[in-house]
Amino acid sequence: MATFERAVIFANGDIIADYPLELSEKDFLIAADGGAAHILRRGLTPHLLMGDLDSISRSDLAFCEAENVEILSFPKDKDETDLELALKEALDRGFQEIVLTAVFGDLPDHTLGNLALLGMPEIGSARLFISDGGRHVFYVKDEITLDAQVGDRVSLLPWNGIAAGIRTEGLRYALQNETLYPWKSRGISNVVERSPFRVLLDEGALMLFHFTKPSAYGIDHYD
Repeated sequence: MATFERAVIFANGDIIADYPLELSEKDFLIAADGGAAHILRRGLTPHLLMGDLDSISRSDLAFCEAENVEILSFPKDKDETDLELALKEALDRGFQEIVLTAVFGDLPDHTLGNLALLGMPEIGSARLFISDGGRHVFYVKDEITLDAQVGDRVSLLPWNGIAAGIRTEGLRYALQNETLYPWKSRGISNVVERSPFRVLLDEGALMLFHFTKPSAYGIDHYD
């Protein structure tokens, strides 16, 4: 693992075709079951394939086996999704930066469950976010500063209850020590006016959605 800087986990959802995925040889590629297809289509080979292997195609599985990809197989009757298992594995291997991609799909329950993984207590000090081209999602407990392009759209959704003491810098519709409620849409569709922009809060947690333009990011480090 010493040669890898971060883990990139591919779920079996959708990826926006018009946005590039910026990967490097220092990325440890994990395929969560059928997510292997996203990796193989790009002419790459996953370093690890894991899950109950019920959604990966036979040809993709055969390719991974022929390439001696490390495979961790789980029973179909299990308590966790394949993506949760992959995230836990990346944490167990000591990765301090983890990117989840292809987490959005046709099943809203799976999409919501995938988003909820950002708040997993086991994450600790590791940096975890969702990125699949033009859509980036962060779990914010105290503060976050992000680079952006002017005009990018940002939404703030309170998570697991009320979020209070919220302040923003660099957004058009500034929040100044305000409270967001899960049943109100106050934090939807803000606009970046200055980069980097910053969000801070005193209580609760936020899901921060950052929608970028095609030229902005692929899977980005957000340095």
